[in-house]
Amino acid sequence: MDLEFADTSQKLYICPGETAPISYSVHLARLARMYPACQDCPLSCDAGTNSAAISRKLAQHRDRASAELSRSLGSIRGVYLNQITRRVAHDVVGQFAQQLWEGTHRVVRTHRRERIEQWTAPTVVIGYDQRPSSPDIVTGVQDGLRVMGCDVIDLGLTTGPELQFGILHNQATSGMLVTGSGHSPSWTGFDFFDQNAQPLDISGLTVPRPGEPPRKHSRPVRWSGQHRFNPVSSEFAKRVQQHLRPARPIRIVVGAQDQIAIDHIRHVLDRLPNDDVILVPLPKRVRDITDPEDADIRKVAETMLANSADLGFVIDEDARHFAVVDDEGEQITTREVAEFLDPSALPVTAPITSAAKALYGPGCITFRSQTIQNAASLTLVHLITALSRRIGTASQLLRAQ
Repeated sequence: MDLEFADTSQKLYICPGETAPISYSVHLARLARMYPACQDCPLSCDAGTNSAAISRKLAQHRDRASAELSRSLGSIRGVYLNQITRRVAHDVVGQFAQQLWEGTHRVVRTHRRERIEQWTAPTVVIGYDQRPSSPDIVTGVQDGLRVMGCDVIDLGLTTGPELQFGILHNQATSGMLVTGSGHSPSWTGFDFFDQNAQPLDISGLTVPRPGEPPRKHSRPVRWSGQHRFNPVSSEFAKRVQQHLRPARPIRIVVGAQDQIAIDHIRHVLDRLPNDDVILVPLPKRVRDITDPEDADIRKVAETMLANSADLGFVIDEDARHFAVVDDEGEQITTREVAEFLDPSALPVTAPITSAAKALYGPGCITFRSQTIQNAASLTLVHLITALSRRIGTASQLLRAQ
């Protein structure tokens, strides 16, 4: 009787996070194509004759993946695929959903078992911006919330102010926007809001590195949450349009980089004659909305001067921050705009903390007495209404404060 013995001369390779062994050739193939698990594998140095080249690639890949995430109050930003993937989004959302469930039910321990009483499933409003990576990431967000038993109200393609309005409009528990605003097009991330549509403290959320094994989240219920698609863009535009009451014709030039923002402005300003509204598409880039020499601000100023317009307005990617240009092509500061408008416009003055700068920094006015508080389009309609009710040019009126 012949006995077969295991070949102990062959090394056993098992990738981190997996249980099945792989052959040496598969090990080399995964190293060559930078398999995610190879980043943390102690056997990544075993690359045969290509060890030097593989080691350089792994070092470069680790450097890119280890770049620090950008975190501020209520927001997380990272490089798409290098730092934030659909799987990472699913993991982050699992932690977020656990926090939401802790505030929606009460656990009572009896002599037999532990049961949940007086609980209600959290309702989360979600949306995403126009970055190419956003549809992929929002899929992980939606799946993660539903797996954790949260009901999802999906706004689809939207902006930050619209999502905040959607939270209040639907009386939701929280909101989450997939966006990389404030960074280059290769970045993505999340904005988190509470039931009052204010930025949520997410300092306790941990963002795993791509390739790390997923964290285990205990499901509070055995069924998945419900999903409902309910865009609020039309209702949001109507609420903004209510404040547009021009007393005389005013010709304006509005620049925006996203089609959704351009369509929103076209809807909000449809009461004005078509010849009085000139829309300027802007490139997808990171701009300094407070710099008068910024290329996009100068582009709007030149378009305004060429068309003899009364006012120029630049809307930044987040749909909150803006820049105003007068009839002479010069930028007006946020403070000058706020002082010209109704006293309910409260600009944020220095010092501004880095945590709050994303939502309430220079170039953003908050109308705290209104449901929609810090949308750039709301500032625009208030500005048009105020200018039309006074005699004089924008440069005379706005700089006379």
